[in-house]
Order: sequence, then structure tokens, then C-alpha cells
Amino acid sequence: MTATKIDFSFSNKNIKDKSYPIIYALILIGAALTIGAQEVAKSDHNDALQKLADAIYYGGYMDKQALHGQPWRFVTHMFLHGGIVHLVMNLMAFSFFYHRLKTIIPKYYWMLPYFLGGIGGAFLQYVWTPNEAAVGASGGLCGLWGCLLAAMFRYRKAPATERPWHIKEGFMVLVVMIVFQALTEMFIPNVGHGAHLGGLIVGTIIGMLMPLNWQPRLVASRKDAVNVTGLVQHGNTSGHYFDSVQLEPAKNFDAAHDFVIAERDSIDWSNKVTLRYELLAGTMPEQSTLQQAPQIASAHEIRGNVPLPLKGEEITLSNLAEPDERSNTWKMLLFGVYNNELTLGRKSSSESAKSDSSTEG
Repeated sequence: MTATKIDFSFSNKNIKDKSYPIIYALILIGAALTIGAQEVAKSDHNDALQKLADAIYYGGYMDKQALHGQPWRFVTHMFLHGGIVHLVMNLMAFSFFYHRLKTIIPKYYWMLPYFLGGIGGAFLQYVWTPNEAAVGASGGLCGLWGCLLAAMFRYRKAPATERPWHIKEGFMVLVVMIVFQALTEMFIPNVGHGAHLGGLIVGTIIGMLMPLNWQPRLVASRKDAVNVTGLVQHGNTSGHYFDSVQLEPAKNFDAAHDFVIAERDSIDWSNKVTLRYELLAGTMPEQSTLQQAPQIASAHEIRGNVPLPLKGEEITLSNLAEPDERSNTWKMLLFGVYNNELTLGRKSSSESAKSDSSTEG
């Protein structure tokens, strides 16, 4: 395996998940075949297209027929929407909850609260208003919402150094969002209160049982196996953290024997911790070798070949200069966070010698 540059995110935001764009595309297709087709049919007076749109819409929405021989409606209604505004709002919520949840749970697990929340929400909506039809992904989105809220609540048991940096702020934001949602729904007509509540309940239950990721760490075959070439320092109301690190294999990195591996702890509902590994460069070693591998990076410190002007073999949040918060004030006010990018590089030999001589003088 050829050693290449490594750009690693401690917030797991660079995890690739092929399921999300597929579900997103299916929602858009559902909208195109119903909302879009109906608009085109009206303008062109196309009866055939109108019949197609009606067949998909009326054959897929959620109503009492789901309990009388048409169970697919529990799922198909999640891909249909009542209008452009309904569609856009749900797609925005989908993106918001997915990108936050995917960083703290195992890959593809987000589909459990999404689909089960959608099904549970559809059932409660039927109980709530048995004589009305319902469409929309809101039940599934509230499933993601509840799962994320429960996961963040559970993180209170994780060690501070293992807890994802965005958890404290994220939990309070979600609580405020729930209160705001409940208040606004009182004044908005045609809202599926049962679907929202059912999805939130199901998602919360799943979130209390689902495995959670702790903060990842990077280990290597040896401390000098890689060089640090860049950092992104993240700031929020709780302090400063390393959001990501860029590493480059050293010149003497042997891909056949050396390695760089991401360690991820996963905690289940009973607080049992399982360690998972992801090979980033080199060759996967035996378990005994891996257990003794030195840690080279975490969200709190960077070790190994640290380039100048940062001296020593370790970068910590205490010896790294604080970012200029004045230039980030607007980001702190609007979002509560900001990023500070640091590109690191070694000085040339002449610069180093000049620096050393001036220090001695």
C-alpha cells in the first residue's frame, strides 16, 4: 500500500456514506413525479401526466389503507410532499440532522431512526387523525432528531477527552429547537403532530440503545513515521480543539512495515466499549503490535515530527497560540464556533541557523 498524505478529521465529518445521497435523490424523484408532474400537467393540459402524478401520490400517501392490505404506505409517504415549501424545509432538516448524527454513530446506522421513526410517526399520525391522509419525511426527520438528542445525552458518561467537542452546544441547540418547533406548530395548519411526536419518541428510544463513537485517535508504528503539515483549530464556547490534522509520511516511511491507523472507541447501550481500527497508511499490523503503537494525534494534542516554528515534539492546546478571536467575533456570535487554519512547514537550514545564532547572541 502506497503511503500518501493524510487529512484526518477528529469530528468524523469526512466519513463517506453512499446511502445518504440515495435517499436524498429518492425524495427528489418523488417530488418530481408528483409536485413537478402536476405542475407540468396543468400548464400543458396533459391528462396522461396528471394521471401518473395522481397514481403515485394517491397510491403512496399514508392513510388507513396502510392497515388494510397496503403496508407500503408506511414507507412510501416519506418520499412524497405536499408542495415546494414542504419539500425544501424537509430537505434542509434532513441535511442538518444527518450530517451531525453520522459523526457520532457507526456507518449507515442513521437509517434505523430515519425509517423506524417514519413508520412509528405514520402509525401515531393514523391514531391521531384516522380519517386524514399524510405525506412527508417529517416522521423520519424527527426520528433523527430524537436519536441525536438521546446520543448527546448519553455522552455525559464519556470521559471529557473522548467526548466529541460539539456535544455540549449541540444538546442545548436541539432542546431549544424542540421548544420552538412545538410552539410554532400551534399556529401552522395541516401539520402532522402525531408523525412528529411518534418519530421523536421512536428516535429517542433508538438513540438510547445505539452504539456511539468516541473521539478518534491516530496511532503509528513510531512517532517519527509522519510529519505534521497542517492543523485546523476549532473554537467554541467550551474552548479550543483540533478539528483536523494533515499528516505526511516521513521520507523513511516503509509502507510494508510502518502504519498510521485511526482508533475509534464505540460504546453500546450497556456502556461496553469496543475498539475499531481504520488503516490510513502502510500495512495493518498484528494486534499485539497495534496495542503498543504510540499515539501521534488526538483532538487535544499532536505528537511526532512537529515542524517549526512550533518547537518540540508535541503540540497541545496550551502551547499553541490562541487564534485571534477578534477576527472571528462575528462567527462566534452567529454560530458559536469558528475555525483557525494553521499551515505548518519546516524552516530551511539557513533560517534555522540564523535563528539559533540570534538566540545565542
